[in-house]
Amino acid sequence: MKLFTTFSFLLLMLYFISCDTQPPDILQPVQKEGSVIITSDISGAKVYLNSVYKGVADLTLSLQPGEYSIYLVKDTLRSDTQTVNVESGKTYRLYFVLGKRSSVLLEDFANVSCDPCVESSLILNKLLSSRYANDKLIVIRYATNFPSPNDPFYLANSGMNDNRIGMYNVLFAPTTIVDGVEKPIATDSVSIIEAVDSRLSLHSSFLINNLSLNITSDSISVSGNLILPSSGYENDKLFIALIRKEVVYQTPPGSNGETVFRDVAFAFIPNNDGVPLTDLTVNNNSAAFEYKIVNTFTEPADNIAAVFFIQNIISREVYFVTKKE
Repeated sequence: MKLFTTFSFLLLMLYFISCDTQPPDILQPVQKEGSVIITSDISGAKVYLNSVYKGVADLTLSLQPGEYSIYLVKDTLRSDTQTVNVESGKTYRLYFVLGKRSSVLLEDFANVSCDPCVESSLILNKLLSSRYANDKLIVIRYATNFPSPNDPFYLANSGMNDNRIGMYNVLFAPTTIVDGVEKPIATDSVSIIEAVDSRLSLHSSFLINNLSLNITSDSISVSGNLILPSSGYENDKLFIALIRKEVVYQTPPGSNGETVFRDVAFAFIPNNDGVPLTDLTVNNNSAAFEYKIVNTFTEPADNIAAVFFIQNIISREVYFVTKKE
């Protein structure tokens, strides 16, 4: 009887132990890898992820969620480092520039009754046709209302011209601004060349491509695609200037004798203030854009070009510029 009692007790203990199960662990969400697509302005560039070689661009990396630093190297060239915070299942596009920038923006402020503007214009035209041919230097000319308030280019769109004059606090003509930050002497070709060359040596983390310019009797529309860094563009804007490639007068419109004017701005699209990059719909570090304005101008379509540029509204620095004719 004692043996039976002991055996029964053991069975009872085993029953309670078997019922005392551990609760299952809480299931953690599965972290999917993210993708980082890496492209470059130079083929064959080596890709380094957190200083570890990963292959040659163009390249797609599959990465666990987390923050990564990436830079590219080709021969003696090295790109700026970009940081990307990869999230589960998302795709990112990073564009790297190793070589010199392909284009630099020069904004020229002039007046048809400004005598030194004649020399400045001759210098720019010569540089554009020789040293900086093939759009290495992209020029936008604005009109001031000084020394003469009757400059026809200023009167045609005073709001646009005043906007750019105010941005740089331009006080006299001619004034030359390179990439928003360099201010060479407008009548000194050496000074201009030094400013442009210094900017051409820099890198850019932006790219504007797939551009279109469509001009009808009713409207002017532009579209394109912007590749931008993962962050750090909160104060940057996209500007799109419409320019007349050449304007010829039979008689000088001002007192300085000029009759031929090139790359003259006549409007911005969609507005003079630019489009904050934070307003664009960004997917995978890429943003498509399309804008249209009513065509109230009498300019022939083949004499119109569009200049696209990214500018920081605090520092005034222009990071990227390109043109579509």
